[in-house]
Amino acid sequence: MMPFFHSLKGQVIAALVVFLAASHLLALFVYVNRSEIARNLLHDAIVAEQIALIAKLVGKLPDADRARIIGLLDAPSLRITQTAEPSLGGGAQEGTRPHNLEHLLAALLDLPIEESIRIAFSAEPKPVGLQTIWRLAPVQGSTPRGDLSHVPQQALAEIASLGKLRAEVMLGDGSWLHFESPLLSISPFSTWKFGVSLLVGLLSVMLAATWVMVQWTQPLTAFARAAERLGRDIKAPQLSEQGPSEVRAAAKAFNHMQEQLQHMIEDRTQFAAAIAHDLGTPITRLRLRAEEIESEEQRCKILADLAQMQRMIGAALEFARQDVATEPFEPLDLATLLQSLSDDFADMQAEVTLQAPAHIVARLRPHAMRRALTNVVENAIKYGKRAHMQLSETPTGYEIVVDDEGPGIPEEFHGEVFKPFRRLEQGRERGVGLGLTVARTIVRDHGGDIELSNQRDGGLRVRIVLPHD
Repeated sequence: MMPFFHSLKGQVIAALVVFLAASHLLALFVYVNRSEIARNLLHDAIVAEQIALIAKLVGKLPDADRARIIGLLDAPSLRITQTAEPSLGGGAQEGTRPHNLEHLLAALLDLPIEESIRIAFSAEPKPVGLQTIWRLAPVQGSTPRGDLSHVPQQALAEIASLGKLRAEVMLGDGSWLHFESPLLSISPFSTWKFGVSLLVGLLSVMLAATWVMVQWTQPLTAFARAAERLGRDIKAPQLSEQGPSEVRAAAKAFNHMQEQLQHMIEDRTQFAAAIAHDLGTPITRLRLRAEEIESEEQRCKILADLAQMQRMIGAALEFARQDVATEPFEPLDLATLLQSLSDDFADMQAEVTLQAPAHIVARLRPHAMRRALTNVVENAIKYGKRAHMQLSETPTGYEIVVDDEGPGIPEEFHGEVFKPFRRLEQGRERGVGLGLTVARTIVRDHGGDIELSNQRDGGLRVRIVLPHD
């Protein structure tokens, strides 16, 4: 999962999801703060109006009828009793809901606060639901009343009492009417209110962002694939010059660069071929003239130098042409290829051993890969007496190891031996100096690489790594 968030798509989608969730939370917080005041004020205004109407009604009734009417008006959400003396203290704290309700009640009754109206509030240790206040909540083992099944249950469950509000209003005869009412509030956060809306918002943004980012990153993916393909095949098909103007401009520039590289490599190859052709004639003339030298020792030395020059020219031309190889990729059994090489060298009386599975098939350029492996094994036999080959498959690709029993190469020269015409003269036979260069060029053309290391017990190890298809 983590590699996804390392990509441009993953980072953009993650940023959108985080910022959307944060903005949703902030917007909901602002909305709740602003709307909660209005909701609470609406509830308190209704409670204040009920208290005021009941106080006015009871105040006009004869003493004989008050108890009966108060009994009829008494309800679970508004308890009413009449007392001779007040039981509450001073006014409510400034800025609180009870304080606001106190002023609402004073305005509706047109009575002075504290002298005729007193308010007190006690918080509930745990919010009490509306059904519990009405004494309609189902008892354990019983079924809920069918009447309430028609009421939206989710909305009903979100209404709860934060505490008990007590109010006292003095009647005209000096007695006091005592009220107790739950201070109701609506839960601002819930799974339904917050979770569902946030989930819908996040899913919609993720779908839209994924679609947009796929469209935006497709050109980048195409560029990456084209660049990788260009590294393997200079004659790979060009990019499609379609899409937005920026994408078309970038694709056009990439295609132009590919054309320039093709022309440059073709010019270099033609230049090398021309040099090889032009040098062939004077070398032939020199060979003919050398044959006329009477001193056999001098004649042999000159002919050997001329032969060395011809080999170098041929190798240089072949190396130049290697970059523009057009051999297609096709399935190749690496185990069979290495076994064939081992048999060929064994026919030449060379000591070569192979340790490999029965079959390992990979998509390669057969002739090019055979040449690369031949160069590596030839070096091992020439400079290390014998070659030991190992083939294995790794989670990321294929690994070919070629060990020899020679003196090895000093570590500081491991990079030098891959340079064209670079030869080490430490007891080694003279060669053209392109064997490992050509081998690395071919292996890198397949997307792999070659590494050198000296073995602990002596000898050089050449490790070839090739990627999966």
